[in-house]
Amino acid sequence: MKSMMKRIDPLLFAILILATLLSAWNLSQVGYGNTYYAVTVKSMLESAHNFFFASYDAGGFVTVDKPPVALWIQAASAWIFGFSGWSILLPQVIAAVLSVALLYRLVAKRFGRTSGLIAALILALSPISVAVSRTNNLDTLLILVLLIATATLLRAAERGSVKWLLVTALIVGIGFNIKMLQAYLVLPAFFFVYLFGTRLSWGKKVLHLGLATILLVGVSLSWAVAVDATPKDQRPYIGSSENNTVMQLIVGHNGASRWSGPQHGGGGKGADGGGQALKDGSRPQMGGQDGPPPGGQGGSPPNGQPGQDGPPPKGKPGQGGQPDGKNRMGGGGPGGQSETGTPGLLRLFSSQLAGQIAWFLGMALFSIIALVRWKRPSLPLGKKASSVLLWVGWMLPMIVFFSFASFFHRYYLATLAPGIAALVGIGLPLMWKQYRQHVPGLKGWLLPLSLLVTGGVQSWILWGQRETIYTLPSVGMLVCTLLGVGTLLLLRHKKSVNRLGKQAVAGMMVLFLIAPLFWSITPIIHQSNNGLPAAGPELLSTHQQGRGPGKNQVDNKLISYLKKNHKNEKYWLAVDSSMQADPYALKTDRPIMAMGGFNGGDPILTVDKLKQMVDDGEVRYFLISTGEQNRQGPPQSSKQTAVTKWLQENGTVVPTKEWQSDSNGRNNQQLIEVKQGGE
Repeated sequence: MKSMMKRIDPLLFAILILATLLSAWNLSQVGYGNTYYAVTVKSMLESAHNFFFASYDAGGFVTVDKPPVALWIQAASAWIFGFSGWSILLPQVIAAVLSVALLYRLVAKRFGRTSGLIAALILALSPISVAVSRTNNLDTLLILVLLIATATLLRAAERGSVKWLLVTALIVGIGFNIKMLQAYLVLPAFFFVYLFGTRLSWGKKVLHLGLATILLVGVSLSWAVAVDATPKDQRPYIGSSENNTVMQLIVGHNGASRWSGPQHGGGGKGADGGGQALKDGSRPQMGGQDGPPPGGQGGSPPNGQPGQDGPPPKGKPGQGGQPDGKNRMGGGGPGGQSETGTPGLLRLFSSQLAGQIAWFLGMALFSIIALVRWKRPSLPLGKKASSVLLWVGWMLPMIVFFSFASFFHRYYLATLAPGIAALVGIGLPLMWKQYRQHVPGLKGWLLPLSLLVTGGVQSWILWGQRETIYTLPSVGMLVCTLLGVGTLLLLRHKKSVNRLGKQAVAGMMVLFLIAPLFWSITPIIHQSNNGLPAAGPELLSTHQQGRGPGKNQVDNKLISYLKKNHKNEKYWLAVDSSMQADPYALKTDRPIMAMGGFNGGDPILTVDKLKQMVDDGEVRYFLISTGEQNRQGPPQSSKQTAVTKWLQENGTVVPTKEWQSDSNGRNNQQLIEVKQGGE
């Protein structure tokens, strides 16, 4: 044991402990995290059928809108430890820590211990990475899978091994079955590294990549093909798809809609937060299928833990949309462009995104310049050059996507964090070396320039907070940056540059880590919206509330009424969407039907199908919203409107006093009973 401890780098060990604390400390406040996924995991534990198809509800009515691999991992944890909030959050905590350790290994192996430690520390302190690792959203597991694929890809390129290349394709295919096309953002880097970093003939390299591509496509689409080949009446409806197929979900809701934006309500296009355009050209401010809408994700779980938190009230700084009309940096709120800002070249430095990911983005870009100008590479690329190409290829396509895509959520940015961290870890020591050796031209000035830009960006992020308490740190950051850069400029031609210059750079890097550390701690102090996680001071200055006052909390009187009056129907209750279903599915062990999928926009039911379900004794009670203006989600499709009309015409409205404990603020809902066979 002692010899093992001696082999563990104490600084790496400290970084891993820090990463563990940031991801796991005070995790009980998170409750069930994103309850859309939590309910899915709970239903998966009910049967092998639900497990395979990733059914959202225990009755197998509609699926979740993502492939199942990450949810299978969460379900396995819940099966081992029992279904609870912490058991479904545990895989993400483990994945976050393993990602930090693996990134250290990937960087340190080819660029040394210092580079590895810098990369690991920056990834551990990436605010959006910390925020998402504290929830059961799927990105943390995706990042770990892609880092594992990176390790096998570098080995394949180094050895010219088709075997390791095929292993890489297999792993990326598994990543596809976590979050579909998001896993493919690393593919350009992988292809280029194998093409230019392998000592094989071009014919063999093309052949190997062709075989890997075939395997990649096969693994990626294996679950989709199996599901789509299953008769539709023998499986759940594919949530957020327009035609009840996984293939359409891939190319639509989880594909083209991410770049071009959702176009209309209903099905996949309207279900991810955009919904149908309103008359003024804006879109409903929905959270989307990857997380709950702005109101959060439902009331208190049965163990008394808090439900999904909602966003702060409108008008708070950094919470998206900037209601005060000022371009402030640092926060961002859920829903469309108010969450991610306007597409453009500087979007990642915008008010909504900068505080989540941009702390070291400028230094990473300067690192690319330093690495490109380092030395002229020769083909095939060496180990170091291949690694540089990989991390540049990891980061730049993601920057392009997140800068110009029409629709994504802030927490997607976590996949960008490893690329930024790796490039800073590799580039900073190189820029220091070029500065210390008085390299002429631009190379010798990259270090002070990168430090100046990094300090300026961080100062601006701090300045963008409305609270005056951040004014002094902002000014202090700028002053210290100028003093540090000035010191480096004065030492440029001094013999003491090595000692004093190293101290100045180390001091500035420590300074630059303070604000990201504070941002990363904020989700520990006050958990953000679990479906749309983010970090930042706005979590401390606002009162997070549950999902909408009185709309989606569990009404114990309704539960008592249903226990007393249901007739052994398959579904205990039918509601408009999973947003209403979540708290009841977590509170009870009875199947709850979400008639319109996640946010009520999926065209699942027809009147004839609903009639058949009622006649077959599958469902009896329906909790519906009365009036389009009171619905959460996109406007109803014609099918949904017809279903609602049929329920109101053929069912009996249960008096609110019989099932509603407090009608104050909830008189926009009706409980309708539709009896089997017109009894």
